Amino acid sequence: MKHNTLSRCQNEEYRGSSMFLNTTTYDVEVYLQFDCTNRQPATASVPEQYKLLESSTFTAVASHTTQTNPPWRETESTLDLYRICPSGLTSLEIGIFDPYLLSYFEAVVCSSSTLLDDQNNNPYRHLLLPMALQSVSIYHAVLAVSAQILSISNFQYRTTALEHSIRATQALSVSLRQDNHEPSGLREMEALTLILCWLDITNSSAPSWITHLYGMQKMLEYAKKLSSHPQNDSLHRFFNRYFAFHWVLARTAFTLPQTPPLNRKSDSGTRLLTGPPDNDTGSRRPSLYAWTEYLSSNLPWEDMDQIDPYMGMSGSLLLLINDIAEVFQVTVLPGDSQHGNQHQNMLRAKLSRLKKSLTSIQQIRPSVYQASAGNRDARALSNISAIAEAYRLGALLFLYAVSSSKLIRMEIWRSDIEGNDEISDEDEDNNENKFSKQSDSLVDDILTLINQEFRTMSQSAALPLWPLFLAGCFATDDSHRMSVLSIFDRLERLQRFGNITPAREVVQCVWKQHDLGSQDDRKRRKSAFRRGEQEYEPNYAHKTHLVWECAMKILGNCKLSLT
Repeated sequence: MKHNTLSRCQNEEYRGSSMFLNTTTYDVEVYLQFDCTNRQPATASVPEQYKLLESSTFTAVASHTTQTNPPWRETESTLDLYRICPSGLTSLEIGIFDPYLLSYFEAVVCSSSTLLDDQNNNPYRHLLLPMALQSVSIYHAVLAVSAQILSISNFQYRTTALEHSIRATQALSVSLRQDNHEPSGLREMEALTLILCWLDITNSSAPSWITHLYGMQKMLEYAKKLSSHPQNDSLHRFFNRYFAFHWVLARTAFTLPQTPPLNRKSDSGTRLLTGPPDNDTGSRRPSLYAWTEYLSSNLPWEDMDQIDPYMGMSGSLLLLINDIAEVFQVTVLPGDSQHGNQHQNMLRAKLSRLKKSLTSIQQIRPSVYQASAGNRDARALSNISAIAEAYRLGALLFLYAVSSSKLIRMEIWRSDIEGNDEISDEDEDNNENKFSKQSDSLVDDILTLINQEFRTMSQSAALPLWPLFLAGCFATDDSHRMSVLSIFDRLERLQRFGNITPAREVVQCVWKQHDLGSQDDRKRRKSAFRRGEQEYEPNYAHKTHLVWECAMKILGNCKLSLT
């Protein structure tokens, strides 16, 4: 009887008011000890409850799971590895799960990886899958991805995923040690690095995905030096898009080294190296347009305004998001006399242009939709436009987040107050109120759009996780937070995407720190007033970091992928 009552309550939608009691003594301890003002995490010990699962390596299993009957049946749709294996794979030892894993990759993973499943728009099915049947290393990488996705709902696949990923990583390591790379070998290395990056993202955003991303950048630079390497090759074009998409959204999530893109003329040597570049410790400052110019040179200009079926937005919008990240990362500190005035004027003009561009940008449906719109499902047409619009709204919210940070507001908004050399408290409060209303409106628009189109959005890996994450981080109203948690809950129930749970945990950490910080400021202001002191001035130094970056540092310095 008790079980039935609980089940009925869980299924009924709660329609009353909600209040978040989302902090514990551990939250208070972290809030008081952790320092987000430095570029490095504080030395204070972080409670184990706040550290994300260390998922860069799987938990070792003593013995391999034995099963007389594997969890798959021979059907017409199952790929028969013993019949289709080419000469390159004939000596390969086929594991008990391998036929099922390959079929799962073809039938489920490939089908849901892009918004359009055709030869021109689904490189997973038409590029990576054929390569997996020709290359042992890519074969292992593809099966590792399938096993990792299945392990989200079934733990027994984790060992299989680990076995295949180790073999794929070893193959890549051997290739990287070579002094010279032929175009065919580089093509295979590009595919292998891309899949391993994808694998780590699926593995709860394991931090090593960033290492693979840096490796992709090195390969792109190396490929440009090879006149024999086909720059218009379909795989190379997809490799460029994949790198650009993940690199830009990574820059919005956490701090990357502020080194400008590699200069192909000054980068000597022919050996490919892995690992992140060193931080730029010299006096040279990165150009505000360096990364935008670099990324745009690798994207097809003729399709920049079309919605990319893999990314879910246009290339033009991606470059605008990168511009916003550039503005935040190259901002100089107050008192920097060498470049202070010049940067103030440049950033002020840049922010204004970015807001205007985001307001007026037009994202066009792919040409295949335009040519046969009459024969396509209206729901699918609405879905691709809704995802692109969610990204545009997310970009506006990200712009407001950067513009409202204390460091940039003091330098950029100073000219908005006519006749005053300094910003008064009243003007400061007005700016805060203005931003609060703007952010609340954008949060509401994003959540409304995702809820309306959730059924179709959730069927593809192009679901707008980045806008949802931003909306969650800026959700201060309890109704918005309930909506955010509801969307995350529905996504996690799909047991399909490995980076959903880490994103939700970061959002909840942001809420806890925000709520404790707000209460702490109110108490300090009240105490200062009782003592007859001047009004308490809050420390805004933490705004040199965006709020979610501080949360990621608290959660074990994780590197969240929002793609």
